[in-house]
Amino acid sequence: MKSLKLKLILALVITGLATIALVAVTASWLVNKRFNEFAMDSAFSHFHEDVTRYIGQYGSWQEAARFEPFIAYVQRTRSIEAGNLRFPGREGFSRPPGPPGSRPFPPPGGRPPRAGSFPPATSFQPPVDEARPNPGPGPRAPFRFMLVDSAGVVMLGAAGYGPGDTIPESVMKETRAVTVDGKTVAYAHPVGLPNLGQDDLARLGVIKEALSYGLLAAVALALFLGLFLGHRLVRSIKELTRAIRAMNKGDLFQKVNVHSQDEVGELADSFNKMSEDLHHAYQKLESSNRTISHQAEQLKELSIRDELTQLYNRRYFNEHAARMHSESTRYGHPLTLVIGDLDHFKQINDRFSHAVGDKVLQRVGRLLKETTRDSDVVARYGGEEFVIAYRETSLEKAVQLCERLREKMESVDWAEIAEGLDVRCSMGICSNTALGSYEQMLADADQKLYQAKDQGRNQVCY
Repeated sequence: MKSLKLKLILALVITGLATIALVAVTASWLVNKRFNEFAMDSAFSHFHEDVTRYIGQYGSWQEAARFEPFIAYVQRTRSIEAGNLRFPGREGFSRPPGPPGSRPFPPPGGRPPRAGSFPPATSFQPPVDEARPNPGPGPRAPFRFMLVDSAGVVMLGAAGYGPGDTIPESVMKETRAVTVDGKTVAYAHPVGLPNLGQDDLARLGVIKEALSYGLLAAVALALFLGLFLGHRLVRSIKELTRAIRAMNKGDLFQKVNVHSQDEVGELADSFNKMSEDLHHAYQKLESSNRTISHQAEQLKELSIRDELTQLYNRRYFNEHAARMHSESTRYGHPLTLVIGDLDHFKQINDRFSHAVGDKVLQRVGRLLKETTRDSDVVARYGGEEFVIAYRETSLEKAVQLCERLREKMESVDWAEIAEGLDVRCSMGICSNTALGSYEQMLADADQKLYQAKDQGRNQVCY
């Protein structure tokens, strides 16, 4: 089971159903228990009334037992109240006039009936409420009360105890007192469970039916809440998952909606704060990286550029000239190297000062950048010397470019720098890649430069 949503819904639903089942079982047990308690109280009330009348009729339990067994007395009095009493050998005798039960037998003040004049106790059934049907799938054992005196001696037997037997102390603790005129005359102990009447069973059925409907409603509610809460909880987790995946792809600034104030809500809020902090930290890091990259570029430029003229320095030129010579000899492409020198530059420094000489070098550097291509490499080689590497350029083309450079240098208004200042240059060219290395080509170009110097300066030799 990989779906967290399904797991949460099942957990919520199973928990809800288990709780509902537990409540239903407990409620049913409590209802049955209370009904049995009510029935027990009602049965004891009737039994207490029968015992009270029985003792009151004859004066004492022992005296009453001599004339009429208690069970026979109960059956007779109930028959009198029901209006259908008949005695053997007393044809036509019926209950005394008056309301049922209003005149006990024999009449008050009269002589007690002769002993043995009533049917024996064995011909009567125990005083159970036979009008009440037994609930449940099977019949209950007959319910009755066992009566004992204060010493635990059985007066009215039940549950295997006969008259004269003594019950255990544990059973004695479960008895109820039977009082006559405020005095305790005996103790009653229930045996079995009381039978419920039709009214009790009807009420119990209504209650259980209501519990069943409530159970169904609770099950439906548990299913609904399980689906609702599970979907709501998983929705928040799905938002967090989506945001985390977006962050994993590089989009660090993510914000999820906070739907609650519980642990998931706190998690979402913490995630939003973390995402915002990461976004700000990433922005700062990017800014720092840009600064570092810019500084690295500056350092790199400083390492390969001449500070005064902003031309490439000698080390940079040597590295690229070697690579260009290797490519030229491998693929047979033309390559021309030029070395130039400013004429009489020492006299310029001596006459106009080194500051003027520096300005002259700066102006020459700008002029070299303006007259060369991006694919060419131009550098200050030392002092007033400069070198140019013309990629993919023949000797004839290189001569044209150098002549144009020389002419432009002549046309510069050097008086802007210093009155009476005039700057010229001489250049030597080599395009013979067969010499073996760029160093040998530069040496050959340097020889051409000295040739230009010897021939009067301000010229290009090749």
